[in-house]
Amino acid sequence: MEYMKTFKMFLDEFKNIKNKEILYKKDLKKYAYLIIFLIQIKNGCRVGEAVNGVLWFYENRNKINWNDTVVGWAKIEKLKKEEYRKITLPRAITKRDLEKVEPILKDLKNVKKPSIRLSNWLKRHYG
Repeated sequence: MEYMKTFKMFLDEFKNIKNKEILYKKDLKKYAYLIIFLIQIKNGCRVGEAVNGVLWFYENRNKINWNDTVVGWAKIEKLKKEEYRKITLPRAITKRDLEKVEPILKDLKNVKKPSIRLSNWLKRHYG
């Protein structure tokens, strides 16, 4: 996939959902998943690392200075020793966005392998 084309496609869909007045459960799921995929594309990280990053942003949302570039941390997958990757939140994503998708994020936190769930969802919806 081409980086800019894919990022723009996800960003446009993210903005469309963000502007909806009523969000149904499938809209919330898409909203949350697009946040994760935007983080993944922006940072060039694995899906699981993007999930860990968005969970870090959500859990630390009240400690973050939302006026600056928002930077967090995610454990690097595929390494035996515990190392962390710096994750930058795309500017389009706000504290309010993370709070809106709270139920989906809580669900992902309890899933054993969220990256499989997200990858399957992506294949079903984008081919």
